[in-house]
Amino acid sequence: MKYQDVFSSNYRRILVPYEFRPEFKFTLQAAEEIAKYGNGSVTLLHSIRPTNAISTPFPHGFTFPISDTFYLFEENKKALAKIADESSLPNSRFNVEIMRGSLNNNILSLQESNPHDLIIVPDFHHTFFGRLASSINVPGLMKKSNVPVLAINNGDHLLKIRNILLPIRDVNGWFDKVPYTVSMANLTDSKITLMALVDETSPNPLSQIRRKLRFCEKVLKTNGCYFEVISTSISKEPHLNIIDAATKCKADLIALTPSKNISRIQYLFGSDLYEKVISNCSIPVFGMIK
Repeated sequence: MKYQDVFSSNYRRILVPYEFRPEFKFTLQAAEEIAKYGNGSVTLLHSIRPTNAISTPFPHGFTFPISDTFYLFEENKKALAKIADESSLPNSRFNVEIMRGSLNNNILSLQESNPHDLIIVPDFHHTFFGRLASSINVPGLMKKSNVPVLAINNGDHLLKIRNILLPIRDVNGWFDKVPYTVSMANLTDSKITLMALVDETSPNPLSQIRRKLRFCEKVLKTNGCYFEVISTSISKEPHLNIIDAATKCKADLIALTPSKNISRIQYLFGSDLYEKVISNCSIPVFGMIK
């Protein structure tokens, strides 16, 4: 997708992976709120993994294991239909998909066959064992998805997007998130707060970051965004500056560019920027890696 096409995206088709656990209710609520802005639709994706077998009589005294997937499918289909009926969206704008297999793989598979504009997932697991047990590897999903992923990490209040923090950093693909952030801001009539963030180990001087910042300002003006610029920060710990800025400007969403090279080990130990941010604040994170 070209950048000029992204700027006009209205997030009308939202994909929400869903399991019957409390944190997934918050992602559904967020999806419904965003869908209301653009008269959009929500697709609820549920995955079933066969775990048990039922022994049934078989001729000649043998038993034959039959997977309970069919029974799970029917039960979950009814439960999901009830969720659709109780949704704040009309049934015509609410879809349900049930697939077999792992949730992460099914998200990507469905996105390939039935493209959506945005994926919303929960990310409440901020310990090693929590991430290990989680059914969704959020940075891994951001890395493989061709659309932005919005990670919800707080169920204390309903997501209302009024101010999006957009940190500009000296990293590869730094501009990837900008068009998607502009689209989200225009859709929700939100302000964008721009900040230039320089890591002490950055190979480029401060002037390089400021040039990127000026370019972003031009892009935002061209696309009719309401924005403000806050001071440039230099730090050994960029995530602390991001969290501090987000708190001070009362951001409802943080736009990040997670590393393309994040490994499974980095994810599990929470050592990358995305995990450091989302694990230490209650503000949802909006990420995109092209």
